[in-house]
Amino acid sequence: TLWAELGLRFGRAVTRGYAVDCIYYSPSDAPPEDYVFTAGGAGRDFKALAQVVEKAGLTLKIFTDAKVPSFKGALRTAVTVFPFAKNLHNLRAAVRGAKVVVLPITDKHINEAAGNSIAFLSMACGRPVITKWTRYMDRFIEDGRNGFFYRRLRPLSLACQLKSVLSLNTAASRRLAAAAMATVLEKASLDVFAARFAREFLFKR
Repeated sequence: TLWAELGLRFGRAVTRGYAVDCIYYSPSDAPPEDYVFTAGGAGRDFKALAQVVEKAGLTLKIFTDAKVPSFKGALRTAVTVFPFAKNLHNLRAAVRGAKVVVLPITDKHINEAAGNSIAFLSMACGRPVITKWTRYMDRFIEDGRNGFFYRRLRPLSLACQLKSVLSLNTAASRRLAAAAMATVLEKASLDVFAARFAREFLFKR
């Protein structure tokens, strides 16, 4: 391989998936507010999500540095857009305060891991996540247990899963939050990766 040709000894390289700081991204004791949160840029269709959210009687917060279509009429008052990079210090609070986090990823977008960073940190915060089903995301989310999937980005699909989240009673919401947090702690924890890295590379004799 290229790394071997450059002199890297076998066994000295490690691969890892995306990992989340589960100490920083953790649940809040405050109850969620009546807004949907979404973020990112690549492959997103924010307008499709905004229409579903507005019809559900909620508002939408978008963190993105991508170009967002102009919203008119009722959508204009229902949607607030924030620059992503300039609001990283506000990201945790925005996620914690959301009733649900939705990632409106288009059908044609080819990156199977699209949205995983926002999905994982939202799950670490105990928030319900709705995202597109892919083989990659299927490794982390079990539909209805620790998050929700849609197969195709259609208003009906989003509305159906949004209704599923909004219909959860308190006990069901807590079970989903606990399952979501447990999944990230097991499969995408930055502390777990750092401990493994230190054990296998820094202090290995």
